[in-house]
Amino acid sequence: MLFRSPSPTVASGANHTHTATQVSDSTATGRALVTAASDAAALERVTRGRRWPAKAATLLLWECNESTGTVVNYGSLGTAGDLTVGAGAVRRARPLLSTIGPGLGTDHGDTTSDATGAAGCRATTGTAVTLWWIGTLAGDAGGTKWTLIARDHASPGSFPAPYICVMLSLASGVLRAEINDGTTYVALASGLATPAANVQHLIGLTYNGSTLKLWLDGAEAATASVAGSIDWGDTDALWHISGNGGGAERATAVTLRAGLENVVWTADDWVEAWQRMRGDWVE
Repeated sequence: MLFRSPSPTVASGANHTHTATQVSDSTATGRALVTAASDAAALERVTRGRRWPAKAATLLLWECNESTGTVVNYGSLGTAGDLTVGAGAVRRARPLLSTIGPGLGTDHGDTTSDATGAAGCRATTGTAVTLWWIGTLAGDAGGTKWTLIARDHASPGSFPAPYICVMLSLASGVLRAEINDGTTYVALASGLATPAANVQHLIGLTYNGSTLKLWLDGAEAATASVAGSIDWGDTDALWHISGNGGGAERATAVTLRAGLENVVWTADDWVEAWQRMRGDWVE
């Protein structure tokens, strides 16, 4: 994964670079125009505007940029939605192309590289659901499967079929929206090319009781007719950023934000989220 250097550099001719603390004006005073502190503060102000706040229908909203402690839930379910960070996860990992600052770095090969918790947190209905994830992917998952975000169906300690309630994943280069519709396990695969590696993406799903849709970067990527209602499973089932209750399928990725909405986002909602994230949205 490509992470932003903790000491930003600015090119200064062939074979020369300077750290941000060394950039100054041409006057005799040598007054610094950019410092590490001012650069970080300015970046924080810019990225904060691209992280839209929780809305009335937002149940779970994880910013994933904490330096210590839990991954805090800013949605309406409050602290019940907090996640515990695994020892193998990298806090405040900053992808080079992130427009919204740092996130939580995880690695497919590390069984502790995740964030888990929010037991019992679920939507109040199984027919008006939006699940979304913003982050960067380190590749196409090869011949494996990377779970970006998921809620288990069963209590901790077991992972029987139908395995999950909702999940976003990348399997052998193919994005998938996966749900348990109350009867069967449904996996909707994107027909698009594998999302570019190390580039920030907005990935999500919506389900309204009759149609399951997969979304990528503000546009619909796949759709399928699926009648039913999401079965939210056991009341103490857990949420996972990277991986699931099966103890595998962790993602080599940086999760920058993720959330669960108690409503079905429209096409306009996805466009707005994509543009806000990029800094293109105009009120």
